Amino acid sequence: MNSRVLQFVMMLTLCLALVAPAASAAGSAAVALDAVPAVKAGERVDLKGSSSLDEIIVKVLRPDGSIVYFDIVPVTGGSFAAPFTLGAGEPGGTYTAVAGKGTQVDSRRFDVTASSTGGGNGGGDGTISTPTPTTAPTTSSTPTATPTGTETPTPTPATGGGSTGGGAAATPA
Repeated sequence: MNSRVLQFVMMLTLCLALVAPAASAAGSAAVALDAVPAVKAGERVDLKGSSSLDEIIVKVLRPDGSIVYFDIVPVTGGSFAAPFTLGAGEPGGTYTAVAGKGTQVDSRRFDVTASSTGGGNGGGDGTISTPTPTTAPTTSSTPTATPTGTETPTPTPATGGGSTGGGAAATPA
């Protein structure tokens, strides 16, 4: 009976010895994404953080959930950086940056203000205006065609081929 208890204690010790390092390694492979300051559309976004992984995936989601940025970034000395520039036409709202690999991820939200171009007058009210001439046209300014002579076309008789079907023959121009 003593030998069975000893075997059980040995197996339990072995199991704990294998599980403890695995749990420790899982806890150290965390990803920490730094806070992202608010930006305007068209400006640079600096995504930075730390991780014990060798590389991470970084993606940024628009307010509607579509992806605006995606990259695989190396981790060097425990740190990573993924700077990118938002397009000037990106909509304003709350964007979400996600960094990590597998289940080891971190995310941060940041605000984007839509850029204002400052140009244009708003487009108008949708009506179509017709320009009004400043002077009325006169009849003397309107050209008129005057015939130079009265020419009458002369029919040319059909020749050859013995055609008796009648009809008009073509006249050369």
